[in-house]
Amino acid sequence: MKEIRAFIRDHRETVLFQWKKESMEMFPEQSRNVMQVKTDPFSNPIPHALGKGIEMLVGDLCEDEENNLEKGLANLGRLLGVQDMPPSQSLSFFFKLRPLVCKLASRKRSKSIFPDDELHELQLWVEQKMLRLFDQFMIHREKIYQMKGDEIKQRNYMLLRKSGQ
Repeated sequence: MKEIRAFIRDHRETVLFQWKKESMEMFPEQSRNVMQVKTDPFSNPIPHALGKGIEMLVGDLCEDEENNLEKGLANLGRLLGVQDMPPSQSLSFFFKLRPLVCKLASRKRSKSIFPDDELHELQLWVEQKMLRLFDQFMIHREKIYQMKGDEIKQRNYMLLRKSGQ
């Protein structure tokens, strides 16, 4: 994946910007509009956290030494796990990377197509990272359901206790 990594390193800011932009499409239009208006990471943490996660993914793809991918995947899993959307929609942004890189390459290079073996390696990288993110997503989704179940148990206990007095 030497050529693809070199291309992404050379065009890192463009790849990051476009991938973040396309990733925001997973959210409903009304939510996207609010996210575009409120850019402060404290009042609207979703775009900021999503952007940080994507930066860590690109850092891993470029083989940055200081990159902490596990932390990035955990943060992305937490962010996406609490969203009210199915996993297929939450993780769909991964599938946008390969066409995005190919489209940017066709615009920026005279030779637009990467070798098939490199594209295959990129696809494998996407699939591996997506599976790891899915694991994180499910860990956080399970925590949410556990908390909801505990809350219902507590509420029922309090009702039974109240009715027994």
